[in-house]
Amino acid sequence: MENYLLKVGASKYRDDTIKKEFPTFSSISHFGIGILTCFMIANDIDIITNSDEQEDVNCINLRKVNGSYLLSKISKSKADARIKKHGTMIKLFVRNDTDMSTLEDDLRKWIVLPEVPVFMTINEENETRIGYDSIKEALISYLNDTGRNVDGQKYDVYEETQGNVTVAYAVRHLRYLSDW
Repeated sequence: MENYLLKVGASKYRDDTIKKEFPTFSSISHFGIGILTCFMIANDIDIITNSDEQEDVNCINLRKVNGSYLLSKISKSKADARIKKHGTMIKLFVRNDTDMSTLEDDLRKWIVLPEVPVFMTINEENETRIGYDSIKEALISYLNDTGRNVDGQKYDVYEETQGNVTVAYAVRHLRYLSDW
């Protein structure tokens, strides 16, 4: 907590021990400002994390940007169903003066293909999934949102993978030429 999460500019991925243990790992966390950006819109942050290796679920309550925090444990039986086996939830308690009118659009702009499921919940109701499970799903959504109905008749979308590269592409049926 004190060495990485709450220290400006610190990242555990720059630690020599981590570099030696995982020499080929390349983290997006280089600058150590991730959690601090949350305080731009929230005064309180809860991080609830569960691991197979632990008896209880760890809860970290961050209060204000001054570095004070509370560590607590809860029983695994009381953990949120989404992290009951293992996982981490981060809850931001957004300040009342924060403009939330574009939140969903902003999240969808920055979170497109998350490696783990991302959900947005406002006032503990209407849970909304953010992001897509595949490039194909993202392309279909974009095309449908822009008036191109992907129905397999006029437009269709395909996804192909070769090695580490996955590509999704759309095709349009040309009725008069009977060709895609």
